[in-house]
Amino acid sequence: MMGTDRGRKKAPRLFLTCLSALTVITGFAFSDVTQAQGIDSSIIKKFEQQMQRGGNRSTQTSPVDQSRNQSDTVENDLGRPQDIEALRRQAKPSAIELDYESRTNEKLKQFGYDMFGRSIAGGGQVTGRIPDHYVVGIGDEVVVTFNGPEPRSISTQVDSEGRLVVEGLPPIAAAGRRFGDLEAEIKARTHSSLIGTEAFVSIGGARAVSVYVVGEVDRPGLYRLTSMSSVLEALTLAGGVKKTGSLRAIKVGGRTVDLYHVFGGTSTVDLHVTDGARIVVPPLGPTVAIAGGVVRPGIYELPKGSSQSLSSILGMAGGSLRPRGYSYVLNRIEADGRQNIATIASVDQAAHDGDILTVGLRRDVQVGGVSMVGHVRTPGLRSIREVPTIKDLLGDGMMMKDQPYMLFGVVESSDPTTQARLLRPFSPEQVIYGKENFPLRDKDRVILFGQAQVDFLTALETRRVVLTGVYDPKAIARDEPRQDSKPSKRPERCEPLEDLARIVSDTKSDRYVTAIRAVFVQLDVTNEEIGKSETSLAERKSVGAAKLGISSDGSTQIEQPATPQQVMQQQPLPYQTLEQLEEEAAEKKQEEERREVACPQIYREVRGLLPFVLEYVASADGAVRRPGVYPLVDGTPLSSLIAVAGGTVFNADLTNLELIGSDLNPETGANGGVTGQLVVDATTTDLTRITLSPASGVRFNSKTTNQEAGAVLLSGEFKRPGVYPIQRGEKLSDIIARAGGLSEHAYPYGAVFTRTRVKEEQKRGFERTARELNLGLATAALKQRDLKPETLMAGQQLADKLATADVLGRVVIEADPRVLVERPELDTVLEPGDRIVMPKRPNYVLMIGDLLNPGALQFIKGKRVQDYVHESGGPLRTADDGRTFVVYPNGVARPVKLSSWGFSTNVTVPPGTAIVVPKDVEPIDTMQLVRDISAIFSQLAVSAASIAVISR
Repeated sequence: MMGTDRGRKKAPRLFLTCLSALTVITGFAFSDVTQAQGIDSSIIKKFEQQMQRGGNRSTQTSPVDQSRNQSDTVENDLGRPQDIEALRRQAKPSAIELDYESRTNEKLKQFGYDMFGRSIAGGGQVTGRIPDHYVVGIGDEVVVTFNGPEPRSISTQVDSEGRLVVEGLPPIAAAGRRFGDLEAEIKARTHSSLIGTEAFVSIGGARAVSVYVVGEVDRPGLYRLTSMSSVLEALTLAGGVKKTGSLRAIKVGGRTVDLYHVFGGTSTVDLHVTDGARIVVPPLGPTVAIAGGVVRPGIYELPKGSSQSLSSILGMAGGSLRPRGYSYVLNRIEADGRQNIATIASVDQAAHDGDILTVGLRRDVQVGGVSMVGHVRTPGLRSIREVPTIKDLLGDGMMMKDQPYMLFGVVESSDPTTQARLLRPFSPEQVIYGKENFPLRDKDRVILFGQAQVDFLTALETRRVVLTGVYDPKAIARDEPRQDSKPSKRPERCEPLEDLARIVSDTKSDRYVTAIRAVFVQLDVTNEEIGKSETSLAERKSVGAAKLGISSDGSTQIEQPATPQQVMQQQPLPYQTLEQLEEEAAEKKQEEERREVACPQIYREVRGLLPFVLEYVASADGAVRRPGVYPLVDGTPLSSLIAVAGGTVFNADLTNLELIGSDLNPETGANGGVTGQLVVDATTTDLTRITLSPASGVRFNSKTTNQEAGAVLLSGEFKRPGVYPIQRGEKLSDIIARAGGLSEHAYPYGAVFTRTRVKEEQKRGFERTARELNLGLATAALKQRDLKPETLMAGQQLADKLATADVLGRVVIEADPRVLVERPELDTVLEPGDRIVMPKRPNYVLMIGDLLNPGALQFIKGKRVQDYVHESGGPLRTADDGRTFVVYPNGVARPVKLSSWGFSTNVTVPPGTAIVVPKDVEPIDTMQLVRDISAIFSQLAVSAASIAVISR
């Protein structure tokens, strides 16, 4: 479209260029640009208008259309205030509608009054061919088009004497004649008077007439129409007939118009109006109501002066919805005002004013059918005569969708005696292969599952409900978050999970012990996922609060209303492109798929199905591709369970399958042979002969291997640093040898060895200390009423730092290969995730803490601790020099006692050592609690010193 618009804009310029070129060719070259611009502007304007209408296409209006457009003087506005008010009054229930509603408890509308919607725009415009029976009158405009040697069109009116004067023809008497007769005479005279000329006659503009509309209409008065207008147009202009007015006895001059016949297309009365005609709408006549199972329930008016049967009124209502099987209840008002209700055998009796005929089914039941729902290609009813058994219904299984679940199906039936609802499990696999069959009963419903419905049994929400008995509809399920910015339209609640939570919470039985024993027993994993979901939920709540204008402190900010321009930009256009419709359809499909994952339709459709299915699950765990729980029936082969679980992984040990509740004897059936726990060698046993039952369990063990499920990272002064996979029991000396040994610059005494498991333990220790600190702060605040708030705040900040402190997880080891050879008991056994950093030999000593000039000093062999302290300016007044300690490069810490006499314990200072002089906390805080945690500061200082050694 943009390209077409640009082409149209360039068209005038192209026209000028071509015109200039034409003048040059013909010898009329312009002397300058001013002369070139002297072309008649009207020509250019007409050309531009023509190009805007569609290039070289031209539109020619016929003389008849020109005449009709000029003579169209009657115009009415759509949506005028009076029209809108009339529509509101029509929508408001009338007194008779309210009365019938009180008698039937059903909202019924009076028939026919909504036919008068709004005034007709351009009601006086004549369109289409005028019928031959139209009576021409004074003021009608006639257009005669001559086609011959001298083609021309003449537009003339019937004059006051009733004559039609056409140039070239003698005057013709026209008033009071039928248009067909007048047309024939004009053509005959043209043929005789104008040789070789043919005449075409049309009515250009119909004459105006005035009509009075009075009675039960919304706006009675005088209306100006055309001679082609009908009674319906006049009534519509008058706002329509009120609900208190009759539709069956409208007087038009000396005629009576029954609009019921008009609406039904059976009227034989001429509806055209004449000049000065009076349209009178009398009050409403007797009425009858039809309710119940009919096509068009409503209130219908009876014709005045003649009786009408209930059968004909039922026909006005469109008849019953179904061809047969109905009973008819008649509510008739007696002479004393009582309502007599009776069931009638026939509707051929006469209808009386105020009657109510209610049409109802005798029996609304279905017999002789069974239905299929769930994972099938064509769900719905089947005739039980054609499929008397479950085998006949399933056939070869081709009616099931892709990825069906063949081990479990359910038949929903009812008890023949009590009519209680029953659920019966069966195996589609056994049915299809002829090992199981049973008859179906009338109104049975067969439920088949797909892999997605079975996967829902191990979803996070289902696990949460089975473990806790609590269902939180606001919890975030296991689904991956959406990548786009549009919010996911997840269902507010999942009723099957609500029912399951109620059952688990109320029964407190071992009904779902298999589910809990299987993947649900992984409580730590589930709690971790739940924690992630709750964190994500909190983030979403904060985002939602921000959108609602709620700040972090809880205050609300009122968002300014959008401007009309912004509203127009946000609202979608009323007309959408094909691409937009396809995008909406794709989004709708995605939302349906998300809803199916969050709460499958089959569990919502069949109430109580989810708890029932979970009763029949068996577990498959270990070295299988899709571990989880799978519903099955007694006698299910182990091979089938392995197949639906995706098969075993590549390192599964098929010689060691652990079975619980299995049966090795195929002759005795399920649970009839060996039960309990059993180990099976699948390489020598036919797995089709091993049958399982609900509550069974299978664990697929992995092959034992010396290879660890992880690697070790070596960095620093190794000859071949990098990531090395390790075997079980491999030691530090082994990995150093595999790395080619240490380089000549390596400093084994300062090797940093970190372990993930130690880091987690240290982290938990800090968090535990933070909790104890918070508890101590609360206790101190209760005991010491005069405790300053600043003190409590400082303690709280300290606790927060402890809870969030970063730890290394460092382990003090011996990393010198020569020492490890002599003392193999010091050789550390490696674990996956270990990291060894081998630094270069340092030539400095770190000075940390409350010193005048902390920093790094050059290492000099033989220097003592106090020498390095003096070179750093000595301790400050705020220092606690009595608690000075050193951290050796290998991570070991040792206290040092300094004095004014220069006395110290026998402490050596190797290169890379960190000397820490802590701050005295006694003058800062008198709380004994803070003094008790000074050991924590020491741990943090050790970590800081180790980090400093690594970073250098």
